[in-house]
Amino acid sequence: MRKFIAILTATAAAVSLAGCAGLQPATLESDVAAIKPTCEHYSSNAGDDASKLSLVKNTTGAPTVKINGKLDGKTITTQVFEQGKGIQFTGDQLVNMEYIGLNGGNGKVFQSSKFDGSDMAAQYVKANMGLDFCHALSGVTEGSTVGIVVPAVIAHGGKGIADLKIGPTDAVVFVFKLAKIYLPRAIGAEQPQQSGFPSVVRAPSGQPGITMLKTDAPTTQQTAVLIKGHGAVVKAGQSVTVHYTGAVWGSKTVFDSSWSNGQPAQFQLKKGSVIDGFVDGIAGQTIGSQIITVIPPDKGYGSNAQSTIPANSTLVFVVDILGVND
Repeated sequence: MRKFIAILTATAAAVSLAGCAGLQPATLESDVAAIKPTCEHYSSNAGDDASKLSLVKNTTGAPTVKINGKLDGKTITTQVFEQGKGIQFTGDQLVNMEYIGLNGGNGKVFQSSKFDGSDMAAQYVKANMGLDFCHALSGVTEGSTVGIVVPAVIAHGGKGIADLKIGPTDAVVFVFKLAKIYLPRAIGAEQPQQSGFPSVVRAPSGQPGITMLKTDAPTTQQTAVLIKGHGAVVKAGQSVTVHYTGAVWGSKTVFDSSWSNGQPAQFQLKKGSVIDGFVDGIAGQTIGSQIITVIPPDKGYGSNAQSTIPANSTLVFVVDILGVND
């Protein structure tokens, strides 16, 4: 995210209902609602610090935040000002958000986005961050606007933040508009694994492991759906957010993984930006899906060796499609 997050941090089983008679077809929202959250649901009670916040919309730009009383709580609390209709935040997810940061002692804004979509922050929010935004946002839906109060002892250990003119007893207040929440992992209807593909098993987090076949690699690209997501169809040219694991056919070594890198990857699904096989494997799939795609050298790196990838390698990717930028 932007500077205020960095400063404060430094200081401180898929369900498908489509075939069930009498029930509504599964959606991304219903699938995500079935996920066990990584972090405990946000705290919101009458009389707590977050309930002392109010929001006044302005014709343009960021809203005005008012603090109605002394902020003297000991835990992080959340108030939902506006309830969105998108998927829930459950933890370990990438979020695009508008934001305001305020000094809880005097109500002065120390940093804010423009609230017009031009300078939103992108933050991967996970458990065990320096500030527990995972707990503060758990259960909040995409499109919501929330206020979060972080007590002084949690925000800066009671030491203040001189650069932001925040004193030792000042709480810190954030207002977030969650413009986009990406899925934490593939979620949808499990599909039977097809013959001719390496087998895939998943850890509880969703991270896949790949077991290779002891056969010759196919000479043309082959793609199979392991989980069928219930979201929109991904189109070539869109900016896509994915988790992926990549290995060389016949090798036990993973050469790259967004899971190991610590957060999902984002890129334009366009030939020239990524290898051709990546575009061909993902375009036409649905958000929420997990696919396995086997990419021959002519759609990969060809005769050019890449670090731990030998020349003329056939590549195997398992890809979780977490969302696109609309």
